[in-house]
Amino acid sequence: MGDGMGDFADSPKWTLINDFTIHEDQTLNSGRPFMRTCVPKRLDVDVTSFEVIRYIEWPSNFGGDERAKAYVDKTYIKFSGDLDDKIVVFTMEGEVATFRTLTDATIRSLPADQIGGKHKATVFDGIGYSGMSSRDVPAEGLMDGEPGAISYFGEFEEHRGSGNMTPATLTASLFLDEDRFTRLLMALTLSSRPAAVFKLNILAELFESEVSASLSEPWMPHDYGLLMKGSDIGNTSARLESLAISTGPTGLKSVDPVADPGVVIDRKLGVDDRNERDRGHGSPVPLPDSSRAALKYQRYIFVALLVLILVTLFAR
Repeated sequence: MGDGMGDFADSPKWTLINDFTIHEDQTLNSGRPFMRTCVPKRLDVDVTSFEVIRYIEWPSNFGGDERAKAYVDKTYIKFSGDLDDKIVVFTMEGEVATFRTLTDATIRSLPADQIGGKHKATVFDGIGYSGMSSRDVPAEGLMDGEPGAISYFGEFEEHRGSGNMTPATLTASLFLDEDRFTRLLMALTLSSRPAAVFKLNILAELFESEVSASLSEPWMPHDYGLLMKGSDIGNTSARLESLAISTGPTGLKSVDPVADPGVVIDRKLGVDDRNERDRGHGSPVPLPDSSRAALKYQRYIFVALLVLILVTLFAR
């Protein structure tokens, strides 16, 4: 769950101005307090596992007159991954937990105009509110209206009276435009080769000290804070910023036409070498005698054509 606490341990000494602005108990030479502001930060995630989940439901339309007429198919992607940075869940009474992983996070589809919130905020929008030029963030934050979230769920009992406790987790609920979501599904499910690398960038509203925001570089590890306002659950706005999938490099086997001219001829004729194809999957599958004879005959014809062409050229 974490590797120690400390960066937000002094929160009982601080003053919460609004959900996105904290004034610390120390002041600068100018007289203003050191600050911690909650602005868009970019998180790098290495996906360690994922699954595509499909289900059928009868949709419910609450508060509307239109009623469903049939079942609908739904699909979402569930994944877990490692964070390059540390997320510290805290209250104004102290730190609660630290995380370097996301667990059971989801990616779902939404119409394009529903993603981005009111301001379509980017990581650069928070620069004027963090660092040595820190100032109070508006009470609604910079990612107001963003549908996605990073969430903290405290430890809870699996079944009442069972005594079995589910550990606290940090998860995420993210969204993609419908057409991009379809492309992502195709890349994950229809590719002939499994994904070797799956990486995400998530933009999320998180607290950071102004000293760290001023002096650290983007590639350095950071300690970010997620303020928990309830007793067991904490949320902050988040958006899927980018994703990349790789199946890894494909090495092509080189063929020496002198050492194995038959392979070159077979490829020119469009004939599969089943012995080569089945190597590594049990014993080679031999070609039937009739196929061997046809293949041998095709080779002779091909060689004869090559000889005829050469003779014609040199006879001129």
